[in-house]
Amino acid sequence: MWKKLKVSEPLITSLPKHANLMSILADHRCFAEWAFLNHSQLSFVPDAKGVGWLDFHKPHSRHHYRLTRTEYWSRETAMANRLDIVDFLTNAIDQDRYAYLMLDTYCIPAYKMNYQTYHIYHDCFIHGYDLRNKTFYASDFFNVSYGQESLPFEQVKSAFYSAHPMDDPFDGFTGVQLIRVNEAETFVYDRDYCIERLKDYAESRRTNDRFRFFEETYEALFGLAACEAQIDEIERNRSQDHALTCLKALHILYDHKRIMSFGVGYLLQNGHIRSPLLLREFSEIEKAAHGARQQYMKFLMTTDEQRKRQALDAHREILLLEKNVYPRLIAELG
Repeated sequence: MWKKLKVSEPLITSLPKHANLMSILADHRCFAEWAFLNHSQLSFVPDAKGVGWLDFHKPHSRHHYRLTRTEYWSRETAMANRLDIVDFLTNAIDQDRYAYLMLDTYCIPAYKMNYQTYHIYHDCFIHGYDLRNKTFYASDFFNVSYGQESLPFEQVKSAFYSAHPMDDPFDGFTGVQLIRVNEAETFVYDRDYCIERLKDYAESRRTNDRFRFFEETYEALFGLAACEAQIDEIERNRSQDHALTCLKALHILYDHKRIMSFGVGYLLQNGHIRSPLLLREFSEIEKAAHGARQQYMKFLMTTDEQRKRQALDAHREILLLEKNVYPRLIAELG
């Protein structure tokens, strides 16, 4: 009558495309190597309106999770085949496949900020069902933070088949993905690759130029330069509409420091580096980034400009610390 596939607390929670997949990969034997080496770089990409977007470097995103196997169904194909999305999802879960799909949040009360207010499509992660209550178990940013909710079958059906016009701004993902953890796949630690990834961040190198087999080259800032650009943009922002985008960027900055602390812990535990001091320093950077993010959240609640300045000053101090600690980490690895 019910089935729930395993999910865990994800290492990255700032964006669903990272959080959802990380929530199912934590038990994979190669998770530590894969998570650290493929999420150590950040990019800052300006859009047509001049607004910059910070994220982990794009190729290691929704379409390139090596430790999974993914099947794609477009929304157009689903409609042309008169697919019953409820039956499709329950059958997929019975076959131990997680489902990832775009839903119109206007139709679902769990999306408290958009329900019957805004037609905004969002990527929702389905990992179980309950036939007794006719609900799916799902993960997403239903309110402000990442979490889980039970979504009624009929609401999911209405949200998937919503007649509201929808373009394709989601990296080509507007239908359904069925995802399985690929237990047989490996991702082996490589010292030279690790050093190159760390140098990419520390030296603000144009990482996308080396990933042309994944993506077109594009104008962006990377690494420390990406962080500096994002912090400057947050400082200049005077628009309340843009405030949540700025907060999301600070979530990403914190998640990046969290990944790096996790990764340096992995390096130390496995004998790739010998200095416990490096782990302490990266852990302190993570703690400082968390505090800075919390200060900015308080600024949004109180509009106290001093809290905003404190948050941004803290992040600038973090960048100075990183300019010192990354070369030492790279030298120890080499």
